[in-house]
Amino acid sequence: MGAPVGAGHGLGKVRGNQFARAGFDMAAWALWSLRNGVSLSRALGGTRERVAAGVSLGIEPTIDDLLEQVSLRVGEGYQRVKLKIAPGWDVEPVRAVRAAFPEVPLHVDANGAYSTPDVFQKLDGLGLLMIEQPFAPRAFFAHAELQETLATPICLDESIEEVDDVVTALVLKAGRVLNLKVSRMGGLTPAVRAHDLAVALGVPVWCGGMHEFGIGRAANVALSSLPGFTLPSDVSGSDKYYARDITTEPIVCDAGFVMVPEVSGMGWTPDPSFLEECTIARI
Repeated sequence: MGAPVGAGHGLGKVRGNQFARAGFDMAAWALWSLRNGVSLSRALGGTRERVAAGVSLGIEPTIDDLLEQVSLRVGEGYQRVKLKIAPGWDVEPVRAVRAAFPEVPLHVDANGAYSTPDVFQKLDGLGLLMIEQPFAPRAFFAHAELQETLATPICLDESIEEVDDVVTALVLKAGRVLNLKVSRMGGLTPAVRAHDLAVALGVPVWCGGMHEFGIGRAANVALSSLPGFTLPSDVSGSDKYYARDITTEPIVCDAGFVMVPEVSGMGWTPDPSFLEECTIARI
């Protein structure tokens, strides 16, 4: 790994404030890779020329609306569909999607909304890739107890804020898959460390999204090019969320893949005039 790790380790002395730390850390990596004439992906240790993209779908007004969204995204070539679930919107819609799309790689994301295992035991036989974050972020023991009863892998998301959380989760066997998010972990430096640790322990990882604009999404694409990211990541194209992104060129998902830039730096550039147009306040 390149020189910017020093910045990441220095920022690691700050407790919490993950999003602010992530901004500084990502900026350090972007500047270093630009000045050294290498792509951000290569600076991080990436090996892929393109990244498999999955898509995340929210809770819809009706099951028919959900099926329509799944059909649209499958038609666009996304290689995995994630369905958000919550109490009152879980087993029935997931079963409906699985029945309509029996071959589509599918997983569900509870965002920690549950406190009992019943729903997940009902979902266990539906051929899901994973069940993401069933319980609250710090409920490692509850996740471990649930994982012991399920054939479907549990994926931890909100539980993984620090590299130490990776160790805790895997020692306790609280899950078999990890979702690593650059912003939530405080930057690319800790996210790469978490990736390296997971690879050493034989645990698959993927990169989750947090509705980033193009710059944050560019960091996600670069991270997802690392060899341990063996599952489709949430690096859907800019058009999934925004009519116009803040970069001069949008991030494009083509046939289920996002190409990893080979140019030096992040590969996508902010659009200063559009940023100025969107700015409502300065502090």
